[in-house]
Amino acid sequence: MLLTLVLALLAQPLYLIAMPPEWNLPSMPTSWALPFGSSHRCVPIPSTMQLCDKIGYREMRLPNMLNHDTVNEVMEQTKHWVPLANLACHKEIRVLLCSIYAPVCIPQLLERQIKPCRTLCEAVMRPCAAVMQKFGYAWPEILNCEQFPPETDHMCIKATQRTDCDACPNNVTYESVIGNYCVNNVAFKARVDSITKESGGFRIRLKRRVRFFKSTGVSRRQKRSIRSVFIQEDSSGCACGTLEAARNDSSKRFLMMGSVSPDGTSFSVTFLAEWQQRDRRFKWAIRIIRGSRRRSRAGEISATSAGSAGTNSSESICTLSQLNEPIPTSMSLGRRGGRGNRRKRKNRRRKKNNDRRRRNRKTSRSDSTAAASDRAPARDGGTSAAADRPGRRRRQRRNRDNDPRDRRGYAYDKSYYKNYQKS
Repeated sequence: MLLTLVLALLAQPLYLIAMPPEWNLPSMPTSWALPFGSSHRCVPIPSTMQLCDKIGYREMRLPNMLNHDTVNEVMEQTKHWVPLANLACHKEIRVLLCSIYAPVCIPQLLERQIKPCRTLCEAVMRPCAAVMQKFGYAWPEILNCEQFPPETDHMCIKATQRTDCDACPNNVTYESVIGNYCVNNVAFKARVDSITKESGGFRIRLKRRVRFFKSTGVSRRQKRSIRSVFIQEDSSGCACGTLEAARNDSSKRFLMMGSVSPDGTSFSVTFLAEWQQRDRRFKWAIRIIRGSRRRSRAGEISATSAGSAGTNSSESICTLSQLNEPIPTSMSLGRRGGRGNRRKRKNRRRKKNNDRRRRNRKTSRSDSTAAASDRAPARDGGTSAAADRPGRRRRQRRNRDNDPRDRRGYAYDKSYYKNYQKS
C-alpha cells in the first residue's frame, strides 16, 4: 500500500510534489487510503481571486473551513479582505486568510483539512489587530487563534522564515502608506546623514531639514530638536534593504513613521520607505495625507475662532472607503515645483508683463497726444479743449502711474527701461 501511494504521488503535477517546506507535510502512514466518494473536491484557484492568486499552490479544497461550497461564494467573501491584505500589516496575512477561505488541496488527503498553526495566527494577529481597530473593526471570530492546532501538529501551516522586516517592507503600496499613517502618531520626510548600529537596533541620524506630515502629541520644540531616530531590529534577524539604500546614497529622501517616547526624548520608527516620486500609488497616498493635513488645520482654526473643540480631520482617511478609492490613472507624475514647471511659470509671468507694458505704452502715447492738443491755442475764438477733459494735474498723475519705468505697476525690467529711454 505504501508503494502504491508513492507511485500515485509521483504521478501528480510538480507543484503538488514540491510543496513549500513551511507547510511541514508529514509522511503518510500506510493506514491512509485514497478517498473514494468523498464530499470534498479539489478546485483550481481562479486568477480573478485577488486575495489568493499566486499564493503558492494552484488548487483549493471545497467546502472550506467556513462551509463555502462554490468558487463564486469564496470569491465574494474574500474580496472584503483585499484592503486589509494590501495594508501589509504582516507578511503572512494572505497565507492565513487563504488557508481558511481557499485551503490547499491534496487529492490523497481530501478528508483532512490543513489548517494554519496557532503560532502563525498569533504572529499575524499582533500587528494586524491594531490596524483593524484603527479602521473601526475588531479581530473576527473566524480568526480566533485558539481554534487552530499548535505548531507541534504536523498537519498545520507554519510561518515562513522572514527575509524582510516589518519596518521596511520591500513592496510599498498605497494601502500600506495610508494604514501606517493611521496607526502611527508621527510621520515625516527626511534625508539620512548616517546610520550606526546600537544594541537592539539602528540609530539613524537625520539631516537638519525635516518635514512633518503628522505630529500627534509632539510639541514644536520637540519637532525642531529632532536629530536622530531609532529603528528596532527584528528578532528574526531580517535584512532591511531600505537602510542599505540610505547608506549608499545620502541624497535620497525617506518617509518615516513611528511614535515618540513618553518622555518625548526619542523617536521610534516602525515604517521606513524610500520616497518614490515616480510611483503613482505612493504619490497618490502622499496627496491624500497632505489633503487631510490641510483639512485638520482648517478645522483647528475654525474651532478656535468659534471657541469650541474641533475634530481631527486626519482620521477621516482611516476608513475602508478611502482604501477602496480608485487611484486616478491620468495623474501627473512630474516633480512638483520642478525645473520644467518653474520655466513655464517664468514664461507666463514674462508674457503677462510684456502685455501689460504694451497696453501701458499705448495709454501713455494717447495721453501725450491729448496733452499736446490741450496746450494748442483755440481756433476761431472757441474755447480750449481742456475744458472738456480732465485737469492737467490729474493727467500728470495718470501718466506717472502708467509710466513703464515705475516699479509700482509691475516687475521692473532693466532691458526694457533702456529701450524706453532710447525711444
